[in-house]
Amino acid sequence: MKVLYLIRRCAPLDGAARTLLRLIESNPSVEAHVACRYRFGHIDSVAVTEVDSCAAMQKVIADGGYDIIHYFRTSGYELFDWAVKALKRLRLDTPIITTICQRPSYPQLLPSPAELTRSVRVVMIDRAAMNDPLFDFVATDRKKHIYFGATQRDIDLTGRLAASWQPTPGRVVFGRGSTPGKVPADYCRITDRITTPGKHVIIAGIPSGSSVRRQAEGRDYVEMVDALPYDEWLKLCNGFDVFLYYLPKDGHSSIDGTLGQAMMLGKPVVYYGPAAPAERLVHGVNGFIAGKPSEIPEYCDRLGADAELRRRMGTSARQSTITDFSMAACVRRYNALYKEVLNEVHSGHKLIPVKVPISYHKYFARCAWRSWLRSRLAGSMIERLSHRIKPLPERT
Repeated sequence: MKVLYLIRRCAPLDGAARTLLRLIESNPSVEAHVACRYRFGHIDSVAVTEVDSCAAMQKVIADGGYDIIHYFRTSGYELFDWAVKALKRLRLDTPIITTICQRPSYPQLLPSPAELTRSVRVVMIDRAAMNDPLFDFVATDRKKHIYFGATQRDIDLTGRLAASWQPTPGRVVFGRGSTPGKVPADYCRITDRITTPGKHVIIAGIPSGSSVRRQAEGRDYVEMVDALPYDEWLKLCNGFDVFLYYLPKDGHSSIDGTLGQAMMLGKPVVYYGPAAPAERLVHGVNGFIAGKPSEIPEYCDRLGADAELRRRMGTSARQSTITDFSMAACVRRYNALYKEVLNEVHSGHKLIPVKVPISYHKYFARCAWRSWLRSRLAGSMIERLSHRIKPLPERT
């Protein structure tokens, strides 16, 4: 089976892209190729082509002879539009499956009506997304729920790291990793209220000049760390005693890989934020889910004062993540979905796309038209320029 995967940014440190690459690496039954708008970093596990126009996308599709196109929906709209136009020009009916890689109703990242209409299946990556009332119009046989999970490499690597961990005497480390937009403005004011003796807070993944760094100024107990390669991030996270994951309640976070990595390292969690990441947690068993921000310091102090509670919850965190969120299960479910779609193709029945009601068109126009327009204009401009600018001659 040949599958063309579409994703806007293909970078080893990007959460959605890393998940896609792990999915491909874990699925030898699929011959995969990735087409993206932007590629960063070294990727040798799969063939990746950067496309900047509909013509470039058309060449990728024409050369590949793909059975399925699998679109990872993150941000931007031009990549999907180019794929649909390319299929039309090539007179192909290749089915498109769309996986929505973030909270689907987040206004700035809404799937466009075209993306939904042209997709024969829409995959949600957590229960909160699956039950999002905004998408009740998607028929049950058009909508799937498939968790992403940990690969065997992740399990083995985190297991070795966790076995080597030694706490720092006299210090309790509360840490997290994230991007600037996922750190609430009052994060440090919340951590000020943790009374655990020897507390130390580490926030990783935050670039210099960010407002989050300015929050930390004058707080000697807070340590800021730049973005790290995946394995280096795991080593840093392995030094935490508690994973303190406070996210904006109205953010777009979905089932969260960073949280899952910390749990595989045996870190008990204190969490507050959107519903989806909490699906990894059982309150009081592998972590604490705060009902309001003011509860966060209370749970941190409970864990900070009790090393045995940290150990017990950390053990449960690792085991529940491995048991309930495995990449092997994800691969099985995606292969079953690919087979289901291809059986429809081979049976000669016309594939039924998602039907989008007028109400969603209006909601999208109200909430996301600026993002859609910027993406379309940028894509059109790049496509026009790509035909006008001649490549430089090769040096001899």
